[in-house]
Amino acid sequence: MLTENITLDKSRDISGYSATCSRCDTYKPKDGGVHLTQTKWVCGKCWRLKATRPTGAMAALAAEKRKAA
Repeated sequence: MLTENITLDKSRDISGYSATCSRCDTYKPKDGGVHLTQTKWVCGKCWRLKATRPTGAMAALAAEKRKAA
């Protein structure tokens, strides 16, 4: 049974595995995120919020519906 702690070598480049979200500024694995541009990456949570939030004319219609209700 292994009883000692294993640490990663600091000289290894593991930057391809995790990234900092451009929107919420947290360090997360790249698995659930989306590259918007070559330098911008957003995590899955921020992407879901951006994709489901109404914008433009749809936002105006949603605001009118809320006022009418």
